Amino acid sequence: MKNTFKSILKNRKQRRSFPLISDGQINQDVLELIHKDESWLTQEVKQAGYNNVSDIFLGEYISGQLRLTGYSNHQKGSK
Repeated sequence: MKNTFKSILKNRKQRRSFPLISDGQINQDVLELIHKDESWLTQEVKQAGYNNVSDIFLGEYISGQLRLTGYSNHQKGSK
């Protein structure tokens, strides 16, 4: 059991998640932390098929990858 717990903790450390976009707003602190700029982020958002950062409900930077959830995948006000 002890080894399983250590393995879980190790995996969590390797998969750091940073909320880069929240409710269509860019988290400038995270952008700076990952050494990227707004032009990079805008390009990534457009490559993913969105028109603008404001179309993103949640954008997470996980282990060097950007994962986007648009409002079309998440309804405002839903629980």
